[in-house]
Amino acid sequence: MTATNHAVTGAAIALAIQNPWIALPAAFLSHFILDALPHFGGDETLHRKKRFQQLLMLDALGCFLIVLALVIAQPMGWFVAVVAAFLATSPDFMWASAYFRERRGLAGNAFNTPIRRFHKKIQWQERPDKRLLIVEVLWFALFAGFLSSYII
Repeated sequence: MTATNHAVTGAAIALAIQNPWIALPAAFLSHFILDALPHFGGDETLHRKKRFQQLLMLDALGCFLIVLALVIAQPMGWFVAVVAAFLATSPDFMWASAYFRERRGLAGNAFNTPIRRFHKKIQWQERPDKRLLIVEVLWFALFAGFLSSYII
């Protein structure tokens, strides 16, 4: 899933649960649940292409806008929702070192730790099939709508 979808899900979980001791671990675990769903991605050949970098920047912008909306609106529990959005996105940070190594033309096994192998394995239905973008769009629409009910 996109980082934006992870962030909007984490924020929605925090606003719905209103108990940080439950919401924050749930937001973190939601990352792996979302990654187990069929979704767009997984084409490592794109990593060196400008289009992939643009998608990363657009995804980062989406996360920023979610956090900005929470900061501006400040619904009850907004700060925990911001932290939950970060926690829900954070497992993808483990791919950063492999991405930057690949961009510099360095070889290396991106799946050399148990958590990385687990994370990759659960994404069994992540494919560069553009038809799977509908999963990303529908998920975002559903959770952004839910989130907006707390913000507006």
